[in-house]
Amino acid sequence: MPIKIKIPSTLRRYAVSVKQIPGSSTSRFIFVIAVSLLSSACSPMTFTRTVMDWQPYDHNEMSQRKSGVVAQLKWITPGSLPSDFYFRVQACNRYGQLLVDQLGHPVFENVSPASNQQMWEKIALTNNTRHVIRLNQVVIRLFDPNGNQIRPLTRNDVASAFLQRRPCSSSNIALDEFRRINIFNRNLEVVPGTTSTFWVAFPTVAANLPGVWKFALYEVPVRVDATGRATKTTQFDIRMVAKEVVETYRAANIFAPSVLVSAKTKAP
Repeated sequence: MPIKIKIPSTLRRYAVSVKQIPGSSTSRFIFVIAVSLLSSACSPMTFTRTVMDWQPYDHNEMSQRKSGVVAQLKWITPGSLPSDFYFRVQACNRYGQLLVDQLGHPVFENVSPASNQQMWEKIALTNNTRHVIRLNQVVIRLFDPNGNQIRPLTRNDVASAFLQRRPCSSSNIALDEFRRINIFNRNLEVVPGTTSTFWVAFPTVAANLPGVWKFALYEVPVRVDATGRATKTTQFDIRMVAKEVVETYRAANIFAPSVLVSAKTKAP
């Protein structure tokens, strides 16, 4: 016969009917577990997560002027990508086969040749000198808190990694669209009185490493001779501080939305 037990009104909609197995306590055990789970689901919940908070080491470093050249860094939090990095193309499976629905119509998805496992940063260089600034000799590096030098990725590096992650024909369409994204390369030039904005990508790094990170541009020409050869260069160092923050969330029950109740920065 069915087991009858009084269920609180808050749990009635989750109640389940369990039949007793003659000569066995299995049904009682199952029912007790079910009620325990439902009770837990309807109890207040608290949980934490650790996130990285990135802040400028010195806000004045985010825009620097030296010998007529202005360098500005727009810091993009690691793990996030700009919306214009995504393109709508036909979806495919892990074998590279293009997907269609039951009617044979193509199934589309938004993809990005860039990866949120990479680190993408945006630089603007303004040329207030009287000569063209050629970036063919400029060196860009990212330094992690341990002093490791990280070289930037080329467009070909990004494309190759994307095709490995997504080996299907529609990926080439996304790559064609991605060409309009200006990525740092040796052919970039900044003519006098203009600003050139470009992206710099770095390979997968330990972005959860707390401490001081440095973005550096070396050998930026600020003076040239009659032949265009640089006779004076400068460098720009832009530092960011990464801190671990422990966020505590609380929810009335497992079905309710969680609310941030506190955020504490871990000591370095």
